[in-house]
Amino acid sequence: MFMPRTTSCALIAAALVLPACASMPTITNTNVPPEFAEQIRNADRFPDVADAPSAPTDIPRASVWDSKARKMMRAKGSFDNVEAPAGDLSALILRQIQALSLLVNEHKLDDPK
Repeated sequence: MFMPRTTSCALIAAALVLPACASMPTITNTNVPPEFAEQIRNADRFPDVADAPSAPTDIPRASVWDSKARKMMRAKGSFDNVEAPAGDLSALILRQIQALSLLVNEHKLDDPK
């Protein structure tokens, strides 16, 4: 004779929510802040997901990429003659970071505070 508890709770919740939805104010152009007006005007101009291109199917295998890279390295030169800095590379990088940090923060030194 009585409704199940979940059904009655759902009906009560719907009865409370529907009037709130019906009383939502409509936003006119006079109520919209100017920084949002353009976004509202352009809201329907966004592309549709259905218009997105499909994923490519003609991607070469890794071996093809490797052979093309080797061919380009033969034509343009390889990495064999690159000179690595002598000494501890980590210490050199840390010294360069400190030197660049001093340059970045140099404008603070003459600040009269």
